[in-house]
Amino acid sequence: MRKLFRTAVLILALPVQSYAGWVIVEHTRYTGSSEVLESTLYIQDNMLKSVDDEQILIFDLDNWLLTYVSQQKKGYWTGKPADYLRFVMEFTLDMLEEEIKHADRYERPALQALYDDLKMNLKHDMDAVELIGELPVEIIMTEQSEMIVGYRSNRYLVYFDRVLVEEVWLTPDIDLGSEYDFREFRAFIDEMSWNGMFANYRSSDEYIHLMKSGMPMRTVEDDQSATESVTEVVMIENRQIPASEFYPPKGYSLMELDELAGELHW
Repeated sequence: MRKLFRTAVLILALPVQSYAGWVIVEHTRYTGSSEVLESTLYIQDNMLKSVDDEQILIFDLDNWLLTYVSQQKKGYWTGKPADYLRFVMEFTLDMLEEEIKHADRYERPALQALYDDLKMNLKHDMDAVELIGELPVEIIMTEQSEMIVGYRSNRYLVYFDRVLVEEVWLTPDIDLGSEYDFREFRAFIDEMSWNGMFANYRSSDEYIHLMKSGMPMRTVEDDQSATESVTEVVMIENRQIPASEFYPPKGYSLMELDELAGELHW
């Protein structure tokens, strides 16, 4: 779900006047890899669209609908974020059952425990169990700043349960707040993502307050497994976006999620 979390970090807000939608291009690099992953984000009228080389996600916040588009299969699915999560969990249960059958006696206990927890969550209809809980989030503004694609950006350090989890280089000079609400978008992401079942610092009041104070131009994330990712805005444009940009492409067919399961990334 990292892509979904990077998308959430990008979609932010406040002070420069916004007269139309926003088109944002970002590049992401991972530790130990020379590959550059490019994604494009479209934001307008409480609609958001994220495009990369693997998938297209369209978020309709007013109607609380998610559209997943598979360019390879020329198909799409539209539904509630909770329905998406339920499918992901059920699909994962099926895969775990097969893995448990073929696992050795060392791997089987951990797989079985994961399977049992997931089964319990489904039984109790717990699509999003807990978000932030009691774990503390602390955000510190440093004295460092840097120009990123023409915008002066200040460096913030984000600590979750006293562990540094993210650096955010944020500019206060771009206003996305008139086009969408970051807190609402976080709630949408939490409802559709498996990560929403666990404590996530991005759903905290502290993090949401930071995101509403400006737009992150660069984020540095550490997943505590020696894998660091750096995501940076390389182009941003304020312009009117055609409503058709937020529809599935012409000629694409409506499909069920199980028909697209091989293409989903979570």
